[in-house]
Amino acid sequence: MYFLINVNISDILKSIELDHVKKYDWLIKNIHQIKSSNYQTSYKTFWRLHGAGLSNEYCSTYFQFLNRHLQKPIEMKELIKSLYNGPVNSSGRKSLRFHLQQKCCALGREIRQHPLLDSLISSFYFFKPNRRLSFDKRVEELIKFYKFLKYEYNRILKNSLLQKSIETFRVRFKPLHFTDEKIIDSLIWAFTSYSFKGAVIDKNVVFC
Repeated sequence: MYFLINVNISDILKSIELDHVKKYDWLIKNIHQIKSSNYQTSYKTFWRLHGAGLSNEYCSTYFQFLNRHLQKPIEMKELIKSLYNGPVNSSGRKSLRFHLQQKCCALGREIRQHPLLDSLISSFYFFKPNRRLSFDKRVEELIKFYKFLKYEYNRILKNSLLQKSIETFRVRFKPLHFTDEKIIDSLIWAFTSYSFKGAVIDKNVVFC
C-alpha cells in the first residue's frame, strides 16, 4: 500500500489544500494562545470539533487538558478516562471519542511524533473498533491499535517506505511544523480519501 502512495503521490497531494497546512502550522506557532477564544475557535475548526455536538462543559474540560498536557504530557489512558467522565453534549451523555482525545494531545512536540487515529487511518489498516465491548475493553483495543501505529510509523521511517512521498510533500507545501509522522498521517488520510472517492474504480489507483 505504501508503494501505491509513492506511485500516486502527485494526485494524492492534490487533495490536500495548502490552507490546511498553513492552518496547522499556525496552531503550532501560536500554541501559547491556547487559552484565548480565538485560538480555541481556530483549533475546533481545524480538527472539526464544531460538528461533533460537544457541550460547552466538555470543550472547557478539553482545553484544560490540552493546556495541562503542554506543561507535562498526560498518559493516554488517564486522558481517555478523564474526558469520558465528563458529558460530551448538552444531554449529559458520555461518549468514548478516542479521536478527539488523541487530538487533545496533538500539539505537543512529543505527541506530534506519534500517529493520529481517525476513521481514514483505521480504514487504511483495516481496523474496525468493536463498539459492543465494555468501556475498559474498548479502551484496551484502541490503545493496542494506537501502539501498533506508533510501531508501524517508526518502521516506515526506519525503512524509508514513504521517503519519496514525504520529501514531495515538503517540497510542495513547505510546512514549518510538520513532523515526518504528521506527514505520514496526512499522506495516509489523503490516499484513503482519494480511494474512497472512486480513484480505484476510475483506475487512477491500480492495485499491483
